Amino acid sequence: MKKKEKSSILKWFLEILQDAIIIIWIVVLVRYFLFSPFQVSWSSMKDTMHNWDYIFVEKISYKFSEPNFWDTIIFTPPVPRVHHLKWLRCVIEHFNELSLDSKVCEYGNKYIKRVIWIPWDVISFKDWWVYRNWELLDESAYLNETNNWKTYLPAFQKIKEFKVPENHVFVLWDNRNGSSDSRYWKTAEWESKPFVEYSKIDWKFFLKLFAPSYFFWEKEEPFLILK
Repeated sequence: MKKKEKSSILKWFLEILQDAIIIIWIVVLVRYFLFSPFQVSWSSMKDTMHNWDYIFVEKISYKFSEPNFWDTIIFTPPVPRVHHLKWLRCVIEHFNELSLDSKVCEYGNKYIKRVIWIPWDVISFKDWWVYRNWELLDESAYLNETNNWKTYLPAFQKIKEFKVPENHVFVLWDNRNGSSDSRYWKTAEWESKPFVEYSKIDWKFFLKLFAPSYFFWEKEEPFLILK
């Protein structure tokens, strides 16, 4: 092979390598700063999202603005991801291990829920209906017939009306027959802790793609899960 041909092949290879490095850097930067793929686990947002749906979240909105009414947000739960009798196990393990690192009390994965009330809104529930600032809230745009007008408070929740403090939101999931949203959260001392601080909100839902179960018999293992 002539020297000129070798030089031409090397130049071609270096150009491809340079393009590949640039593309990889662009993908890394976009994924780290702008958009990331996640997979939804559980049916908490049914019918807006289903179990195993792939979605994209965008990471820049809440760096420059506050969450809005009806936004679908991704956040760290304000209390450990346990409820009902698991709280007793949580307290017992704290006592036994003299530590707050008990696995029973771990935060678990990120949550994905809908913002229903923003700072200074007044929240109330009556006859399974939802009120925002004492006005009946029409949620038919995103709730299916099974869930619309069926938002109940858990039996242990004695507070029937909440006022959202500054820099917080109150969230519900679209599958109202489920649990583990602002109606249910409480501390280990059973004190109601229904609000999500802005500082715990990470990203905003951007786009839903599909669920792999639509196309394959076997479900793929999820890579980044949202509850």
